[in-house]
Amino acid sequence: MEFEGSDDIEEGRLLDSETPWAERYEFLKRSGYLLRPRYRPGWVAPWKLKPGLYSNDFEEGMTSWRIELMDAQRLSDGKTVFLKHTKKDSPEVEIGQYLSSEELRNNPRNHCLPVLEVLRNEDDLEHVILVMPWLRRIDSPEPASVRECFDFVQQTLEGLVFMHEHKVAHRDCAIGNIMMDGRQLYPHGWHPQQGGFYPNGKLMRGEDPSRTAVGGVRYYFIDFGISTKDQDETLGIHGQELSPELSDTVPYNPYKLDVYILGMTYQHFLIEGSRSLVDSNSLEEAIAPPSLIGQLLSRIQMAAKVDRSKKGRLIGEPDESINSWNNKNSLKRRPLFSISERLIYRSVFATLAICWCTGILNFSFNRNAYLSWPGEPAPQKPYICHPPLPAVLRSLPAPPSAPQFLTAARTLDAALTLRAAAPDMDSISVAVVTPSGPVFSKTYGALRANETDPRKRGKPDEDSLYRIASISKMFNVYEMMILKERGLLNWDDPVEKYVKNFAYYPNGWEEYLSQSQGGSAPGERTRKKDPITLRQLATHMAGIGRDYPPVTIPSWPKIDPRPERSPDVRYYSTTIGEIMHNLPNSTEPILETIKELPLVAPPYTYPIYSNTGFNVLGWAVAAAAGGKPEDYPDILHRDIFEPLGLSSAFNVTEKTADNVDLAFGPYNPAGGQFSSLKDLTKVMQTFLNPSRKESLLSPYTMREWLRPLHGFPDDLTEVGAPWEIVKVPDTNGNPRRWYSKSGNLLTSHSNFIFDPTTSFGVIVLMTGLDHGALKIAINAIQIFQRAFDQLLEQTTMELYGGYWKSDDGTSEMITYVEKGSLWLSRLFLNGTDIFEVLEGPLYPRGRRYGIWTTGRDEEFRVAIGRAELSGDVFVGCFPMWATFDPIFAKGAPVDLILFGGGVNERAAKVSSVDVVMKRKYWR
Repeated sequence: MEFEGSDDIEEGRLLDSETPWAERYEFLKRSGYLLRPRYRPGWVAPWKLKPGLYSNDFEEGMTSWRIELMDAQRLSDGKTVFLKHTKKDSPEVEIGQYLSSEELRNNPRNHCLPVLEVLRNEDDLEHVILVMPWLRRIDSPEPASVRECFDFVQQTLEGLVFMHEHKVAHRDCAIGNIMMDGRQLYPHGWHPQQGGFYPNGKLMRGEDPSRTAVGGVRYYFIDFGISTKDQDETLGIHGQELSPELSDTVPYNPYKLDVYILGMTYQHFLIEGSRSLVDSNSLEEAIAPPSLIGQLLSRIQMAAKVDRSKKGRLIGEPDESINSWNNKNSLKRRPLFSISERLIYRSVFATLAICWCTGILNFSFNRNAYLSWPGEPAPQKPYICHPPLPAVLRSLPAPPSAPQFLTAARTLDAALTLRAAAPDMDSISVAVVTPSGPVFSKTYGALRANETDPRKRGKPDEDSLYRIASISKMFNVYEMMILKERGLLNWDDPVEKYVKNFAYYPNGWEEYLSQSQGGSAPGERTRKKDPITLRQLATHMAGIGRDYPPVTIPSWPKIDPRPERSPDVRYYSTTIGEIMHNLPNSTEPILETIKELPLVAPPYTYPIYSNTGFNVLGWAVAAAAGGKPEDYPDILHRDIFEPLGLSSAFNVTEKTADNVDLAFGPYNPAGGQFSSLKDLTKVMQTFLNPSRKESLLSPYTMREWLRPLHGFPDDLTEVGAPWEIVKVPDTNGNPRRWYSKSGNLLTSHSNFIFDPTTSFGVIVLMTGLDHGALKIAINAIQIFQRAFDQLLEQTTMELYGGYWKSDDGTSEMITYVEKGSLWLSRLFLNGTDIFEVLEGPLYPRGRRYGIWTTGRDEEFRVAIGRAELSGDVFVGCFPMWATFDPIFAKGAPVDLILFGGGVNERAAKVSSVDVVMKRKYWR
């Protein structure tokens, strides 16, 4: 069977609908958009070059039949986009740009297809070209369950309410003007003109993908060509779904028209088209629960606010109810006659009511809410591995001062000012730090809050001293790493190499208690001991208890909170301070307790937070440096404080004990240090950029140090040396490891936290009753995260993104940044499409490849991965990780890309084929 235009196709001629687009080829290319090869100047149909071939053998035989629409590839990132040629005064231009404004576009309830760019051609001043994301038909594939149908209803109602709230009436929101983002369903892409084919023109095979399996899709309204804005009445008979109210002479309400059309869409698409999903005989019975129906009706009725000056009412007020058909302000001034609008609403909301009252699913206007079946676990969405961006912010010459940083600083300042005014807070000092210095550093509250005379309280500044408590442990490990670099110790040295009297009881509590009650003497060795090493001490993995000697309460569980009434409690008090004042003043009681009591858990079982273990580590560090335990403060001063120029940092010793509230003695390595905001800022800069001349450790040693050793079963927290690692999502939703150390002692609370990738961190020093220093630090991170993420992506794009091409034109590449990763979407080398080389039956050409930094400047690897595992829920980044460095050519790995040159003269080299490509576009 032949169709119109088939002869033109087989003869290698463009269709009449395509010729105007071919004429715009060069203009679009200059504007940053590349049409498919079929529309290039001088194109020759490949099936005409050899007998026996036909157009359907080639991707270039796939045509575009609509004269106003065309697909293209955006050169800046390789994405497929949708081009629409329309009159410059079309409502779609104004309304599309309004709904795509930054304020509205980022609203999760906005389901209107965004306009990415408006192109204006000097050769055609009466028209413009709208650039929009490429979407997929909503029936390709069709919804396969009630849950998927309901998700469609939920999103489209949400989108309609959003439009009406902003006084936009679509007027044609029928099934043909609702589409979906199919990227989750088809991660390898689809042909823009033939949804059943891959982008390279090859037929898709296998079962249709499931919306539920990928966690759902997002729906969008498109085509605002007849839409209105700020009009509560309009004229015109247009659109796909012709309501009986439409008229060229009698005004009607366009907002109510939208509700009618969307109801008809549900009727046709979901109820009539999916009868197997809903028992239509039970619709009337399902009307009974009115709460959900009333809620939905109310949301739609109150959605569109119209000008009160004319009628003094909102659409949705009682006398303009959707059900008030005979009211003069109804959709039209006469009742419906051909199709009852009331029945449309009844069928739509009855369907929802069935689902609601039977418990099939829960309704929420929250797009992220999961639609669950009783007893069915939520489907797990395959994790898309996002390669980390290079740490390009490390080398910034000065702290960033872009407007987004100033806005974040004002927001944080306002939040801290409010927090410092609370009665449980005495003072707060906070800094947001980059490798080149702080972008925010302020202090709040009173320096001496216990002074009754306000004039004597003073105000803290960046040099004010704070007890940093357990952040002292970070300096303990810092000294250990310095000594390791000097060859004076190793991570896995046994503790007894440095602490001569160190030994531990190897058995468990059952053996210990039985021995204590008449068996062998406590501490008797009955089984071979595993070694306890410096690494285990530094990561809390040694199994040693928290504080030795332990507090003993013979009267437990009865406790008198008044120490004078409980003389049998040796160390107990209701305040930590009274406990700490009874700390032993030598190492012997601590070592004797470790030797006598069982470990909490065997070494390397799981982390046991241990102040005792860190004290032992400090003594070992002092011994490795040639000193005694009491020399530990002087060793830190010599190796860390003095070289970094820390003017305020010190540990409490006999010389300084009279000036502080609490002396630590042998407990100094675990929590006896003081410091200031200025000093900790200098320390953090060495973590953010180990290549700084002031840094005390090499980048190699710092990389070794910044590693988790244990992950808790919460997918949130991990333990390092001595890091308390938390995973905080960035603005793209990708989890980032934030290396932190907190300190809490008496009324002093502190946090030191940073992210090596985005190269910024936060320091919080507090006094008062509030222990939430980490919470304040995370809030500061969240306030500044977007600014740093934008700067990181912008800088990465500036250095490594864009359209690259060799001088001879046979090699080209498209790289771009999206969602916190650098991607490769096109790669031709010496005329060979590398995606085709990798394709086969398992490597569809339509997918993108991650570009992974090696950690060296300007050096990257293409993460080829394994396409057959890309949809597996549990593989994550393993396929990328397992395929680095696959094969070599010309003495270089084929996945290696080297970049170089200034910003305006960037070049990319692929050494395996001896190709150099220069960047043509990147913005």
